[in-house]
Amino acid sequence: MTLINAVSKLRGPESSLMTLRILRQGFTEPKDFTLPRRIVQMKSVQWTRLQDHIGYIRLRSFHKTTAAELEEALQDLKAQNVRALVLDLRNNSGGLLEPALAVTDKFLASGTLIMYTKGRLANQNMRGFAKNAQPLTDPMVVLVNKGTSAGAEIAVGALQDWQRARILGTATFGRSSIQTVIPLSDGSALRLTTSRFFTPKGRSVQAVGITPDVVVDSPTPARSSFGDLSTDVQLQQAVEILRH
Repeated sequence: MTLINAVSKLRGPESSLMTLRILRQGFTEPKDFTLPRRIVQMKSVQWTRLQDHIGYIRLRSFHKTTAAELEEALQDLKAQNVRALVLDLRNNSGGLLEPALAVTDKFLASGTLIMYTKGRLANQNMRGFAKNAQPLTDPMVVLVNKGTSAGAEIAVGALQDWQRARILGTATFGRSSIQTVIPLSDGSALRLTTSRFFTPKGRSVQAVGITPDVVVDSPTPARSSFGDLSTDVQLQQAVEILRH
């Protein structure tokens, strides 16, 4: 069965029942599990408190609830007396533009330029500015790697250009395209690249990416070591920087 066929069988009206036949470790034969279908709520933000009053936040992607999730994380860490922050954007491939601007907004003073775009037509050009009257000012290190792309590079570029955070890790992917979704009459849609973004200082990341302030390679995949200081070499270095 192809992945598309499998997904089509799993999908259905909310609360309707489906039966999965599963074979896994510890089973001598497959077992049936009947489950109600539910809308999947994607969480893009995870956080925890590390040692020495340092907080750790991982942003997986940018979607419509990311800014609200980040605000919840920041408030929770503040209540835990966190005074410095590691923001993990490794393997964050981007997502929606507005949430990427809203996330960056939380760390820059109101009126600060976050990014601007240039397109083939003048009406495709835009500038994104921070609007937060009370941005977070705690010391911060941002973790990046080759999987950091698009919207995540908007945040990294702005934080680096304004020297708001130290960027640590390996060079980012290098995708500065802004895409527009155009609905079609048959219910499908066309995703078309209409412009490119630039960092506040006029840098284009297209095909070159962003070079970190501190280059630290790591053999450990970021996804498998959430907040684990014993195995995550890049996180270890970030914490060491914030200690000093």
